[in-house]
Amino acid sequence: MAKINTDFRIKLTVLLIIFTLPCIFAQKLQKKDAELLLDKTITFLKVSDEMSFVQLWDLNNVDSSNHQIQFTIKDIKEHFKELKLFLDTAINNRLPIKDIEVNKLDKIEQAEYLSKYKISGYFDYPNSVTKGISFYVNFKKGAWYYKFSPDYTVLVKETKK
Repeated sequence: MAKINTDFRIKLTVLLIIFTLPCIFAQKLQKKDAELLLDKTITFLKVSDEMSFVQLWDLNNVDSSNHQIQFTIKDIKEHFKELKLFLDTAINNRLPIKDIEVNKLDKIEQAEYLSKYKISGYFDYPNSVTKGISFYVNFKKGAWYYKFSPDYTVLVKETKK
């Protein structure tokens, strides 16, 4: 009787591990996931697909403590126009994303931005300039979505004289 109980426990434990591991790892943002999300974003900007761009966002801006930040489809469409303008050279010259960063937010930032991660992609321009875009990202319904406004960065490299 004890042997049957032990065998059942082992099988149950193995099944639990098999079915819960994908759930645990599915919510950790990997660099390749960030790259795919940024590539989609750039593709939608290149082909001027505003509707697909809008669908990259999670507009549920209310958390369990009733903290609410207004961010709407209108805001996303405005950022679509701004990003197209900001990255016009990268888009027109088909510059690749040179560097991608994935940063896990601390608890305070997670509460403020309703996101677990912030991803950034950087483009190297020929004139010693790097432009970057960053997005707050959260996992919902089996996929990664942006939250709120993207950040824009311009870095100028010092040239040696």
